[in-house]
Amino acid sequence: MSNVISVKQIRADFAKIFGVEADHTFFSPGRINLIGEHTDYNGGHVFPAAISLGTYGAARKRDDQLLRFFSENFEEKGIIEVPLENLHFEPEHNWTNYPKGVLHFLQEAGHTIDRGMDIYVYGNIPNGSGLSSSASLELLTGVIAEKLFDLQLER
Repeated sequence: MSNVISVKQIRADFAKIFGVEADHTFFSPGRINLIGEHTDYNGGHVFPAAISLGTYGAARKRDDQLLRFFSENFEEKGIIEVPLENLHFEPEHNWTNYPKGVLHFLQEAGHTIDRGMDIYVYGNIPNGSGLSSSASLELLTGVIAEKLFDLQLER
């Protein structure tokens, strides 16, 4: 797959993988710290900026309690299925531990996420590049949950 992807392609890939149409499509940008790399978690000042590379997604709510994740970037892993009540880190869940963590903390903060989802992901941020591919995936997950479950989240 090329680095440029259209909404039409994301929707087609979702339908091919999950056998149904996506409810919505999403995009979350990567970011670069213009100054202050690795100082933010130590209390220092940073100057982050969004970039055009990022994480694309398509999702739909399910009628059960099953989360099904698929990443075009890790297609060899196939669809990873996780029960909604199991949002804790598990090594075998690989990359899905990032979105699972977001959903866990949204629930812990009192937000209702009471049904499963099918989530398709494609990112064009090179892994390990320092452009926040994991943060982009986490933001994408939060925006997906906000839209599908009508959450009132503050940015």
